[in-house]
Amino acid sequence: MPHLRALVERHKDDPFELIGVSVKDTDTEIRKGIEDFSVTWKIAHQTPGTSPISNLYQVRAYPTYFLIGPTGKILASGHDGEALDKMIDAQIQALKEKPADESDPEKRDPEKGDAKKGDTKKDDTKKDDARKG
Repeated sequence: MPHLRALVERHKDDPFELIGVSVKDTDTEIRKGIEDFSVTWKIAHQTPGTSPISNLYQVRAYPTYFLIGPTGKILASGHDGEALDKMIDAQIQALKEKPADESDPEKRDPEKGDAKKGDTKKDDTKKDDARKG
């Protein structure tokens, strides 16, 4: 758990979220583990005897780690959390360096003349110019 806690702390200001999945513990054991190990990340719980998440991701051994990208695609998986750290660091760095997608109206910059979705600033300027002229 110290490794995961350090990972979460290191990336607290990054586009990163750790989600744990408990597969064998009872609710009481999970709550105790969260308290005992100072878990600060989200924990999903599968009731003992069921494994919808494990089945969906074809988990065969524990712990298994998945690195899921911003589009939902699995970028990497494995059992060595420290090896995945390097991939996480690289993916986060790549996300930070990637320019905003100009085709996404939510990411356009109105200061550069790109109107955001629902932004009428550009249209209002044209109307003002028409009134003046």
